[in-house]
Amino acid sequence: MLDSHLQATIDTYFRAVSCGDEETFAACLAPEVLFSGSLSAVQGRGHDALRGAYRTLRSHYPDLRQEPYQTFGVGPEVAVLVDLYFDENSRAGHGGIWLFHFDSKGRVERLTELWDAQPMLLQGHRFQAAADLAPAQVEAQILAVLKAYFQTFNAGDEEAHMALFSPEVAYYGSVSRIASAGTATVRGIFRSARDTVGIRRLIPLQVLGRRDQLAVLLTMDKEDAAGSTDQGVWVFRFDDRDRIDGLSVLWNPGAFVGRPRA
Repeated sequence: MLDSHLQATIDTYFRAVSCGDEETFAACLAPEVLFSGSLSAVQGRGHDALRGAYRTLRSHYPDLRQEPYQTFGVGPEVAVLVDLYFDENSRAGHGGIWLFHFDSKGRVERLTELWDAQPMLLQGHRFQAAADLAPAQVEAQILAVLKAYFQTFNAGDEEAHMALFSPEVAYYGSVSRIASAGTATVRGIFRSARDTVGIRRLIPLQVLGRRDQLAVLLTMDKEDAAGSTDQGVWVFRFDDRDRIDGLSVLWNPGAFVGRPRA
């Protein structure tokens, strides 16, 4: 389960953001927090950069609310599914995935917000700062690698699966608590997921982000279950040769944290 202190920090952060309480949400962050979002390639560092980003967004959408409804991971990496409301009744599509990384003091030291603006645009909301908030598209070659990742896992094709990774791939698992580098770890995870845990299919539901941080919400089918069982968020990072050089597997088997989605 997610540490109660980290859960409280996440809850406090979202409440403060939704009501525009800059002092409270800044208190949840490390002084040199690194912030990025899927609607802009620009990264910001520090409290002032993050405050500026929210002031810009709230100046265009003063009624914006961010409501978390599902959390994956136990820390220091945590993925949160978020519904976005731009007015009293309008939710932006399927919301987004927020990625938190906490430091040793329980403060947010990295925050990535991944969401798709297209449903919001279709509902009639218009970005007023198009250069900064233009919808981003995942690169076609990255989507091809991602498709191959799920196809090779589901087919049990170990060698084709391993060919998708950089030799120096960094891996983190929220259930195993393994944090390691190199393909030997990823190969071991492939085998244990299929042979020990009994996962037979990974089914992607939503893909958000860019090559440096791409999150996939998915379900997992197990051989001893009638249908899809657990959900999780896989976070991918790709090198300049379109190989997977970072993978964080965030899930909470049988014990999801958060409120049911309305």
